[in-house]
Amino acid sequence: MKRKKLGVLLSALICVFALCSCEGDNPSDDSSRGDMTLEQQWAELMRRPSLDEAVTRYVKMEREITDALSTEFGLPPWEGGGTNSDNPGCAEFAEVDAWDAMAQILAGSLTPAVIPSEQWPRAVDTIKRVAAAYGFTSPGLAVDRGAFHIVNLHDGYAAKLSVTTGTEKANTIISVVTGCHLLPEAKQRGVPRAP
Repeated sequence: MKRKKLGVLLSALICVFALCSCEGDNPSDDSSRGDMTLEQQWAELMRRPSLDEAVTRYVKMEREITDALSTEFGLPPWEGGGTNSDNPGCAEFAEVDAWDAMAQILAGSLTPAVIPSEQWPRAVDTIKRVAAAYGFTSPGLAVDRGAFHIVNLHDGYAAKLSVTTGTEKANTIISVVTGCHLLPEAKQRGVPRAP
């Protein structure tokens, strides 16, 4: 029962972070794609990894961040937050069929411990160091309110990494929302879906 409640809490928080990612704190977001043709949008997505490749890479990054934070701050074991959640279609690639491209909210990880405020700057440095190796170098929203802290980073594909500590339940949470990527079968097909 405890694991189910933990999964529900983490899933709810990840959804909140995903919705907040629409607030314009993403310097990688380029809304100029509205002037691009279907072929131009498709070509840009073809240059990106497939959704499965992106998710595999982000899960690896998340694991490295949790390992680094656990080692550096003595955090208890991390638990997964359930299952990934698909977000079909991408507003920034509106010409591309919603069944060919999507973003995904990763299940995330949670540990039942807080990184103390006096150690948070060091934790942010650790997060940035690990995340930079995966292209997460653009800063997003940062919050420091008492014991509650959030750091957000973005990559060149508009993916968002969020690390939060000092939540109401005294947890530390890591979540990732991918940018827009083609599904593997669409990428393998190599051309847009026929109308």
